Amino acid sequence: MIDVGFTSVANIVKFLQVTDGLAVYTGRKGDSPPNYPLIAGECYLVKMNAKVDYVVGGSSDPHAVLHLNAAGPGNLSGANFVGLPYHATARTASELMQDIGLANVASVQRFVTQTDALQVYTGRKGSPPDFPLDPCECYFVKMNTSVSYIPSHY
Repeated sequence: MIDVGFTSVANIVKFLQVTDGLAVYTGRKGDSPPNYPLIAGECYLVKMNAKVDYVVGGSSDPHAVLHLNAAGPGNLSGANFVGLPYHATARTASELMQDIGLANVASVQRFVTQTDALQVYTGRKGSPPDFPLDPCECYFVKMNTSVSYIPSHY
């Protein structure tokens, strides 16, 4: 919040797999939940009070592992809120599903700010259209099976 500009940020939200809920941090006195560490590969929703151009650097670690968990203990619905490294080669939701393994993935979802809703791509017949991936965005990857995934990269 301080790096982006404290007064420009309303809150930072972390997705909690255990409850399929959100932990909202405002940085204000008496805030609940308390401050939490940011973890590489995890994503956070940042709600803004003002427009800010903020440059985010990418990871150059070609061995970064994303642990994508299916529904079960520790992950209520199998949803994983992840950020792909900037050098990942998957450029669409369908390419990401193929890279992880189509049978392992139930859907890839992205948050659409214009509608405050999720766009869901399942890759199955009748699914809404495929969408492009942006290394500056986060995605819900809902899993059928748990996998440790190293994103294909250039």
